[in-house]
This record gives sequence, structure tokens and C-alpha cells, in this order.
Amino acid sequence: MTKQPYVQAFDLQDIQLNAQLYPQTAWANLGMWHADTRSFVEANENLANHLARLAGLNKSTRLCDLGFGCGEQIYHWVRVYDCKAITAYNPSFIQYSYALDRLQDKRAVNGGQCFEKIRLIQTSAEAMAVEKESYDAIIALDAAYHFNKRVDVFERSYVNLRSNGGILAFTDMLLADRAKDHGLMPPHWFCWLLRLGGIPRSNLVDMKTVQEQLEGLGFKDVRSEDITDKVFPGMSNYLSSFIASRRSTWKWHRLLRYRLTKYLLDLCAQNGWLRYVSYRAIK
Repeated sequence: MTKQPYVQAFDLQDIQLNAQLYPQTAWANLGMWHADTRSFVEANENLANHLARLAGLNKSTRLCDLGFGCGEQIYHWVRVYDCKAITAYNPSFIQYSYALDRLQDKRAVNGGQCFEKIRLIQTSAEAMAVEKESYDAIIALDAAYHFNKRVDVFERSYVNLRSNGGILAFTDMLLADRAKDHGLMPPHWFCWLLRLGGIPRSNLVDMKTVQEQLEGLGFKDVRSEDITDKVFPGMSNYLSSFIASRRSTWKWHRLLRYRLTKYLLDLCAQNGWLRYVSYRAIK
């Protein structure tokens, strides 16, 4: 298994953001916040649906999901898109175990046969099995910026996608386009904070670099969309209310991660250092 030095950042704490729906739901992504979005869960479903449309998920899709977190998105692909088969990878043992327990519970419930099509694997995206042309779509929902080396994941994905139309679709956090030329390179202390959050410095590249990497492997028709304004502000606002509602009852260390995340999101919004981008490429 490929070494994953940042696994300690991937635990179960963020599922508390599901608030009153925890533990019934276990979303842990940044979400996509429209003007009428009313909850963290809804925002996460919005982002998941955005990626699903980009990847063209449907009942005939053989799907590979890279970085499934605590598992909620896997059940979303089954419930909403009825994917034919799902193989999902995640490096964190504690998240994998939590998701597997929930999956076994769902399988035990009468009528849970649809969950038999799910295969969960505890390893990093870089170490996904080489299964040539086994998937119609390979996706990463709010996870690619945590990969040890994103381009290695692109390479394996290309091998594993079917020819003539296999789709790679990610939502990702990237540098602003031509960040160095425009004076938008984040300072060293900011990169150190990102590292604490499980984001390697080597992943700080712009969309132009990502496109060149994909095209260099043979992908075509690379398309991207900057959705920063639908992600960062909404999540920051939600964290503000989440922190405020628990400040009097939670000890400071339980709120530290949420405060740090909000701080980083606000810095990105103010300085333009990082952008949140969805992109798709076809084999």
C-alpha cells in the first residue's frame, strides 16, 4: 500500500458538521452553496450532484470513487444515480471502518440489495489496483488535493478507464491561474497550515498544469469550471454559525479544526490564493 503521510488528518470529526442529522448522514465535504441552500447536508448533496452530472453518472455506470471519506457519497451514487457497480478507495482506516460498518448495516436491512454492488477498499488513490478498462467513470469528490501525487492518480485512472469515452471528473482545490505571474502565490506559512490539513505542497498547481498533465497522458476534451464563489463563502458562513452555536458547550480544542478551516477559507477568499475547480477529461 502506498504510504499516506497525511492520514492522521482524516478521522471522523467532520461528520459532526451534519449537525442534527448526525449520525444519520455523514457528509464531510465543503459543499456547493446556492442562494437557497439551507443546510450543510444540502450543500454537500449539491456538490455531489454537480460532480455526478460532470461524470455522466447513470444506472449503466461502472464507477470508481477515489477518497470516499466517511461513505455518505457512496450511498448517494446508489440512491440517486443507481450506478451499476461502485469501487471506492480511501486511505484512512478509521473512515474506512466507519463506512464499512454503515454499509453492512444497510445490506442487512430488508431491501438493501442495491448496496451489494459497492466494494470499499482501504488504500490510497495512488495505489488503486490496475484493472484495465474496468470503469466508465473515475471521480474524486473534494479529495484530489489530498492525494500524495495527483498526476500518478491521473495515470492509473487513464489505464483503468474504458477506451472511447471513459470519464475522469474531479472537484479540486488549485492555485489561481498563473498565480506566480499575478502575485497570487500563497506564502510559506499558509502552505504549512495546508499541510496540517492534509494538503501536500506538491499539489499546489493551477488548472493549466492539470490540463497539461491530463493531455500528456492522452486525455482529451478537458473542461473546467471555477466554482469558488459557490463553495468557499457558503462553507465559511456555515462554519461561523456552527462554531457560534457550540462555543459555550464545547471545549476549545473541539472547535479548533473548524476555526482553522474557516480561517483558511477566508484567507483564500480575500487573497485569491486558491480556487475551487471542477474539471472533466475524456479518454
